[in-house]
Amino acid sequence: MATVDQMDGAVPEVEEPSGRPILTLLWIALFVAAFAPTAMWLWSRWTISIWYSGHGIFMPFILAYLLWERLHEDPVSGSHSSAWGFVFLFTGLAMLALDAAIQTDLLAAAGLVVCLPGLSLLVLGGDRTRGLVFALVIAAFMLPIPAGFVTKIHLFLREITAFGTSYVVPLLDIPLSKNGTVLNVPGHSVSVADACSGFSTMYAAVTTGLILSHLNPSKSRGLMLIATSVVLAIICNIIRVSFLVLVVYYGHADLLETSLHEGSGIVSFAVVIAILFWMSGRETFRGPEPERSE
Repeated sequence: MATVDQMDGAVPEVEEPSGRPILTLLWIALFVAAFAPTAMWLWSRWTISIWYSGHGIFMPFILAYLLWERLHEDPVSGSHSSAWGFVFLFTGLAMLALDAAIQTDLLAAAGLVVCLPGLSLLVLGGDRTRGLVFALVIAAFMLPIPAGFVTKIHLFLREITAFGTSYVVPLLDIPLSKNGTVLNVPGHSVSVADACSGFSTMYAAVTTGLILSHLNPSKSRGLMLIATSVVLAIICNIIRVSFLVLVVYYGHADLLETSLHEGSGIVSFAVVIAILFWMSGRETFRGPEPERSE
């Protein structure tokens, strides 16, 4: 006689027999081995330069924290598994296999992200995976965005940065003219290139804003964090480029070829993230209040 779940077509979560944990660890180990080259590629992209997806290096730690936070609220009391996990797992592995033929690396990295909910369903089950939806979705933000998808965004941000700088620098009684995204001061010109668009800082800021919004108990403050992250990244980048223009104006254009250029990007990144953490408040990381016994 069919049960209600079977008649509805649902895939039940079943408790694993005693031999399953060893088998589970085995195929998890195989998964790690399959995606190890992809993980190394992601690491190389995260560490290649501050102008790319530098924030990605923090994402594994953030995902681990979000996982710990959720399981801390809902400890795993038994080993359950949902067969729906194989749908995600096989899809991600198919993307990995396809990437082996076309050699994009990014497709394999996307396949890794697709596999994560599959692993969660197979190891933790459907109920606990539903509580991890945010962490599994935010994992996509560790992927570098192909340049072809952000060309127009880069140009838009470059124009905003050049426009803002053309107003900030003259406040210091320094003559400056703007020609598109080229800023001219007496004797020198500074081009606001893609690297100076502030896109990498904005990508990191939006990611941070979403995470802090998720952790913050106040929905209104969470929405404020998300909205502020974009504006804050733009303002800090305008200040950074204005500083670089001043360096050039005072006769130190050669410094732009040193670590000062990239270092200014790191400082801008750090300032934006620090302000977002400050705005989120201490309650963001306090966790849920313990229930009081009567």
